[in-house]
Amino acid sequence: MHKRLRVPPIAHLARLLIVAAIALVAVPPARAGDMKAELARRMNAKPGDFVLNFPPRFGCLPGSIFTDDLRLPLERTHTDDPALTRGPAFGLDADLGEIASAETGGTFAPIFGFLLSHRSLGTTTVQIEQAHVIEILGGDLKKRLLASEAARSAANRGIDPFVVFRAYEGIISLNLTRKRDTTADAWARVKADSAQVHASGELASDDAVLFKLPERIVFAFEIMRATYVTTHLGTGPNEVVLRKISADQFRR
Repeated sequence: MHKRLRVPPIAHLARLLIVAAIALVAVPPARAGDMKAELARRMNAKPGDFVLNFPPRFGCLPGSIFTDDLRLPLERTHTDDPALTRGPAFGLDADLGEIASAETGGTFAPIFGFLLSHRSLGTTTVQIEQAHVIEILGGDLKKRLLASEAARSAANRGIDPFVVFRAYEGIISLNLTRKRDTTADAWARVKADSAQVHASGELASDDAVLFKLPERIVFAFEIMRATYVTTHLGTGPNEVVLRKISADQFRR
């Protein structure tokens, strides 16, 4: 014997439709957020985990060591280091906001100087292609820290060194898009100024100026702080305790 299907009354169906409509209105469409938030969403992590490397410091691959000067690593890991492992490629689009740092030294100084000086007239977004997560094993980190005389010297002065344990590398494009309230004259000056920036892959359209950085860079990384420990009588420390820290702790 077949069971008869129970059809909900019209009033119940109407209530369901109203609830569904409210839910659709309550959930805004997905849109790109700031870079830390987008990276955290991709990696199932917290935004505060990531040190944004903009403008890019060189040599921020896993195993790189920072001590007194946090702008430049004291010990750098080479890109072909066999201890590094790279994950599958992915892409990322985000709002770069006011750019992570006002420091514009180095190879890309003209680009970041241009973006910073025109941030009131345009919105800066970043597009990352062929990005990879790059990691190194904790045992290799400890070996490098124990072998680094400069890192041990810093620890002896009361400055526990920082070490990169995970990095994010990719091909970066930076886009300055005209804001709605930017006048035609002001935007014309922006485009004129962009012509003074000599960078590989520079493109311009009516409402945007695009810069594609000419090489792969580490655009973000995660940090551990190292504490040296002596577990037996000897001439110096023979162990390192590593503690993951937030990006806010990567400065003094």
